[in-house]
Amino acid sequence: MRIPIVFIDSSPFEQPREYPPNVAFVGCSSAEIGGKAADWLAKTVNDRGIDSPDVLVIASTEHPDRQNTFVARLQAALPSAQITVNDQAMYDRKRSSEIVDQHLDRVGTIHAIFCTNDEMALGAVDTIQRRAAAGNSPQDLIVVGVDATREAVATIDSGGTAFRATVVQASRQVAEVAVSTLLKLRAGGRVETVTIIPTTIHPIGHASSAAHGPRG
Repeated sequence: MRIPIVFIDSSPFEQPREYPPNVAFVGCSSAEIGGKAADWLAKTVNDRGIDSPDVLVIASTEHPDRQNTFVARLQAALPSAQITVNDQAMYDRKRSSEIVDQHLDRVGTIHAIFCTNDEMALGAVDTIQRRAAAGNSPQDLIVVGVDATREAVATIDSGGTAFRATVVQASRQVAEVAVSTLLKLRAGGRVETVTIIPTTIHPIGHASSAAHGPRG
């Protein structure tokens, strides 16, 4: 196509050399997201004196590097960790809630849940809260999500649930850089083929100034 194209959120090509002329990508790295969550969780469970945590990963088949990198990084930091991955939640809150319910029925207790977006993390919290009301919830369970949606951040900041942290994708910065890149391409200028915007962590008790908004 003759018009400039800038992809965001999900890159259609694995390597920069595969991009056609006049095409670019601006977004966050799925691998970095998974790695950031794993590093935060490894430090948190280590601070609690847990050397062999049981961890459930709830994911989708989209953005697989999020869960793959998380598992590899956490296993490297905590070699004796027991990690179970379910990639069939499809970013759906209700499906995630059901997966957590079934997993807890099967194994009894776990130490942490990593969900590759906040909707699934909120679904995990729904199940934990429901079980807590019935007197049947694991103690000191940690839930980590991705996206820093408004509901997720509010839930984390409340301090009243197992939801402890979320990986923040700077949506506003992605949009600003994407527009700037598009305008430069339209004017015939040279741009970076791939621009990765760094992510951060919003944990409990930490006020974040990042722009929040739902993402995939």
